[in-house]
Amino acid sequence: MTFWMPDRVREDSSAFKLTVTHAVCVGPPEMQFLMGGSSMAAAVEAAEATFEMPLLWATTQFMNTGMLGETVEFEANRIGGGRNVVQAEVIVSKSSEPIARMAAALGGSKPDHDTRIVAMPNVGAPLECPIKTDTSLTSDEILIGLFERRTAFDDIDAGV
Repeated sequence: MTFWMPDRVREDSSAFKLTVTHAVCVGPPEMQFLMGGSSMAAAVEAAEATFEMPLLWATTQFMNTGMLGETVEFEANRIGGGRNVVQAEVIVSKSSEPIARMAAALGGSKPDHDTRIVAMPNVGAPLECPIKTDTSLTSDEILIGLFERRTAFDDIDAGV
């Protein structure tokens, strides 16, 4: 097991706990606290164990932290999804005080065959492609106007 792996409270539960040890902490010796990455890794482990599916993506909002020696709880909940993907949240807390909330998608499906919607066209190297000259987006007062944009392939009839 990895050092950030939370323990399941009960075998049939979506609740987990992790004691904050030096291995998952950062900060000066007198103020060691649970590193955000360790907290998120434990939340991912809790979600994957609960739903028995691999992670597709996750994002975490951090609100507080656990300190060295404290016990942090993780509760994984299904909030949506379909046949192949679960939309989930993991609430991270200590003594009922929220520490973080992770939103995630887990699952996915493997196609039975190689599926392509559009065949990749042959295109030149980036510097060989023509510069986009859309004059409405060339002002250096807007973010996109600060970038050099080039067109590798353009087929209006195909929608690409």
